This record gives sequence, structure tokens and C-alpha cells, in this order.
Amino acid sequence: MNEINKYFHDSKVLVVGGTGFIGRNLVESLKDDAGHICVMHLSNSELPFDHANISNLIHDLSSESDTKKIIRQIAPDYVFNVSGYINHSPFFKEGFDVIKNHYFSTLNLINALGEINIERYVHTGSSDEYGNLKSPQIETLRESPQTPYSASKVAISHTLEAISQSDSFPATILKLFIVYGPYQGRGRLIPDVIRALLAGEEISVSSGQQKRDFCYVADIVNALKLSAIKKKAIGKSINIGSGRSIPVIDIVKKIESKVGTGKVIYGGRKIREHENLDLYPDTTLAKKILEWQPSTDIETGIDLSIQHYKKRI
Repeated sequence: MNEINKYFHDSKVLVVGGTGFIGRNLVESLKDDAGHICVMHLSNSELPFDHANISNLIHDLSSESDTKKIIRQIAPDYVFNVSGYINHSPFFKEGFDVIKNHYFSTLNLINALGEINIERYVHTGSSDEYGNLKSPQIETLRESPQTPYSASKVAISHTLEAISQSDSFPATILKLFIVYGPYQGRGRLIPDVIRALLAGEEISVSSGQQKRDFCYVADIVNALKLSAIKKKAIGKSINIGSGRSIPVIDIVKKIESKVGTGKVIYGGRKIREHENLDLYPDTTLAKKILEWQPSTDIETGIDLSIQHYKKRI
């Protein structure tokens, strides 16, 4: 048992969205050490866990009464909410549903948790909350959401900050920048490029001039766990990233060189209008409050990701 995991020994841990990318990695890291883990997911989710210490629960948070009932039954000590999906559709297309799923469903969960005693609620926010604000983006900036998705993320972050003060609700919000690694689904840059090249296929990307802060998922998992045990993190929104940006083209070329098959078509996709071309956070709070910084360099992270997807071709 590592030093962080010992805090979850004999505790009940609820991971909302535990079959998703980050959730699955979090559960894998805790499964042998936590007292019990309940993985909450939607009915259309994959069930990857077969472990005596893990129970799978199919539940949709959109029902307030059902959510209260289930939370009373589980009675978790620690709750990690890593659920949700990225969808930047405009409000009058799918945006209204995005807000319902990300904001109001989360309110149902928080309201239910308020009826029991929990040690900590850890919520994953997003760098999208900052929009096109100049980097390095710091937590004290007034956010500038560009889509209903990012607006819903801002709304829940502010709600959690408020009720942490007004109701002493023990919440911490982690604003994640670009995360990559094992189990990441399709539609994201690094896994899509790796899968295509391993299959010997062509893949179109943008010119790659955008710069992003890429962080390996195992480091994100450590940040999540630390945020659940650090008392000074309660009521705080904390940026999670390396604090350094790398040109996207450099990442793609690294993958291309390491895989050695397939073909990348640079400039085959347009850069999104109004896209922030240099995105990275100020990570002072993460270092100070969580005593955290990523330990996986980009070369190692890409190597581990390629190894993971090779096994699944």
C-alpha cells in the first residue's frame, strides 16, 4: 500500500463515472487498498471491474429522489466525481441537454451527499472554464466560458465554492488541463493518432501550432487522491497540469516517430475558430496545497500510451 492509499483503507469510496477514462484509472489505483469502492456509471457503460472490493452500480443522476435513496444506501466516505463528457455544441442544438447533464445532475448528487456525513467530495472541473483567457491561467481569474459545456463547468465550480463556505460542504474542484493515457476513448488527439498509426492508417490533424499542457493520467489520479486528504484543499478550485505548454505538432511527431507506421496529414483539419493557441495553467496552488506536480515526462507518457493501445489492436 502506498502512502496516499493508506488514507482510504477501511473507507467506502464512491467513484461517479468510474468506468470512464479517468475514473477507470482511479479505481485501478485504489482497488487493492480502499475498504470498498462503488463504481457508479450509466447503463451503456462498459463493466471493466471484476474484483471482490468493487461493486458496480448503474444509476442516472438526473433523478433527485432516486439519487438521495442510493446515496443513503452507499453512505460513502469519499466521493470522486469524474463523470461527464466533452460536448461543445451550441445551446440551441445540444447545449441545453449538456447543461442539464453536467450541472443539474451534479446538483442532485451534491444535494444527496449533503444529507450524510462525508470526508470529501472531489469534483473534476476543466481548463475549458477559462476559455480564451491568456496563459498562464490562474484560479483567481474571472472565467470566460465559450460554450454551454464550459458554462456548466463554471457554474458547478462556483456552486461548490459557495456551499463549501455557506454549508461547510467538504468539496474540492480540480481544473484539469489536457489529460492523456490508457483507456482514453476515441475523439481525443493522442489516442486517435496512436490508434490510426498502429493500424497503418492515415490520420488528418491540424497544422499543430497550438500549444497545450499535456499531463499523464497516473499523475492526475495522484492529484485526485491528494485533494481528498489535504484539509487546506477544501473549498478550493485548483489547476492541475505541468504549467508548461508543448506544440501539438511536437506531440504528434513524437508518436509518428515511435510508431513508425501509418501517415499523418498535417493541416488536413482546420484549427477551431477562436481557439486558444497557447493553453497552460499557473500551478502554484497545486504545489502549495496538494504538494503535487506531475512526475511522468511526455516521452514516458507517450511510450506507456503506445504500449497500452498496442495490446488492444
